[in-house]
Amino acid sequence: MDWGLARVASTTDRYGDDYDDEMDIEAVETARTSAGLETQAGSIKGTLPYMSPEQLLARELDRRSDIYALGCLLYEMLCLLPAFDPSDGDLIVKKQTGDIADVRTRNARRKVPEPLATICEKALQADPEQRYQMADELADDLRRWLDGRSERQRRHEEAERLAAEGKQATQRYLELRDEIKRAEDAADAEVKEYKPYQPVSEKRPMIEARERVEQLKVDLALAFAECQKLLDAALLRESDNKSARAELAHIWADRLTDAERRRHRVDTAYAKVMIERYVDEPLVEEGRLTVTSNAPAEVTIARYEEIDGVQTPVNERFLGTTPVEASLPSGSYLCVLKADGKRDTRYPVLIERGQTWRGEVGLKSDEEIGDGFVHVPAGKFIYGKGKETTTKELPDFAMAKYPVTFGEYLEFLSILDEEEAERRKPQTPGDGPCVEKVDGVWRVLPILVEGPAREWCEKHHGEGFDLRCPVIGIDYDDAEAFCNWKGEATGQEWRLPTEEEREKAGRGVDGRRFAWGDLEDASLGKCRESREVPTQPEPVGAFATAESVYGMGDASGGAWDWTSSWEDERRSSRVLRGGSWNAQPSFLRCAVRTTYLPRARSTDVGVRCARGLPPSHA
Repeated sequence: MDWGLARVASTTDRYGDDYDDEMDIEAVETARTSAGLETQAGSIKGTLPYMSPEQLLARELDRRSDIYALGCLLYEMLCLLPAFDPSDGDLIVKKQTGDIADVRTRNARRKVPEPLATICEKALQADPEQRYQMADELADDLRRWLDGRSERQRRHEEAERLAAEGKQATQRYLELRDEIKRAEDAADAEVKEYKPYQPVSEKRPMIEARERVEQLKVDLALAFAECQKLLDAALLRESDNKSARAELAHIWADRLTDAERRRHRVDTAYAKVMIERYVDEPLVEEGRLTVTSNAPAEVTIARYEEIDGVQTPVNERFLGTTPVEASLPSGSYLCVLKADGKRDTRYPVLIERGQTWRGEVGLKSDEEIGDGFVHVPAGKFIYGKGKETTTKELPDFAMAKYPVTFGEYLEFLSILDEEEAERRKPQTPGDGPCVEKVDGVWRVLPILVEGPAREWCEKHHGEGFDLRCPVIGIDYDDAEAFCNWKGEATGQEWRLPTEEEREKAGRGVDGRRFAWGDLEDASLGKCRESREVPTQPEPVGAFATAESVYGMGDASGGAWDWTSSWEDERRSSRVLRGGSWNAQPSFLRCAVRTTYLPRARSTDVGVRCARGLPPSHA
């Protein structure tokens, strides 16, 4: 160590018990004495930036002056800058007053450990009485810090080992999750191989497939517990271990994605809280939206918020003319695109955390969509429920705003010959026909709606309301025949929707449970408990709250809609969607599917029509 000047003192007792100033000898000039930093003023001699305040004042010196110089060296080692600038004209004053830049902040690129900063500050006190009194005191504090660092290093290495094991356990957890999906698919396939009436002994492969799924779910829970245990143990060794925190954030982010996909509020909220434990930055709650169209269109956007149980677009604002881009808080939104010569297009979007929704909207004219139809733009949407929830994508199509009414169906009967009309008239095995032909004119029988329900409907919907009720009591062939007739009469496609089309048209893209949102309430859609009078059919459009994001009325409730989809590959039953006036409120969920034999008729099954639309690229 070269401070430019040294004095040799007694070393009889390094703790100073026999320290004797008389034993000091002449100052010894060292190799740096002639350096440019040497300061000479009277009897003061030394390298000024490293000299203690008492040396500058030519006062009597002792070992504490050396401790000050050691403090200057430590300062420079910690932040790579000297404690005092030798060119500073106020250097001597700063020395005497203890005006030293904080070692913690002197160099923004150097993080100084707090214990070392404290040691350095104590060694550099202007008053010798406030400094370390012996060099060994300073050395002991340094050793304690070094020993602590060694312990920290050991704990860090142990934490890293546990974090690595936790990462392996996480990988096992993710692999098991994928394995469960494959096992569930295999179990579903096994179920289709057997008839319900077959004895259990013949169904052993099916039962074993189901048991394997259940065992894998147990293994999955244990695998998650294992990775959580290992990563938590790593944090016990080192609370800020980045590897463990990153892996915990990763696994909870995966669980958050799954919870959001299932639209499970409790699991979603819990996963977010857990993620925030392990990340330094706030959880990203924004995503991006880009929308293009096949013709320039003005775009407005409104966020869906629940008002009295109904998801309602609020705070509408103008985004610009396509193409448009925007950053938006995560959530469900409704865009409306307007262009000359095109029908206004309702385009719902789902903005997810850190994701970009890219929409290519094909604008359509009124003639293309058709009178009484709503446009369902092409794109992806959340389909299904529970563990079967997935994302699907459909091209553009149009869906009838309302189910076919008795009035519309009677018009169809009137063009049929007597034999076919008699065969296709709405009727059920238990209640008989719902219509009759009197003097060459088809009319609805009072049996459709009777008693207090009829009085209530006449009061609230007016006379002749039954012609506006959804047609019921028709089988699948009748529904198809009606569509074929309308297609020939109008020169446009009329057909039954697929169950995927019916679900998207009813719930939009965000996976909401009902057409109006997630709240299950009988007052929002026509079902068994919707009115104070005994439940019976009611005119279409009676429940404005049951309108979908695309403007399709009676999207939840009213009458079940026949779809062109088969229940399964056995092709024995067709799928019904939408719920009905005779169903419990839970059956009005858009993802609920039930099935019916094509030749069967029911008092709550009707028909709604759809049509494909030509593609138009944005």
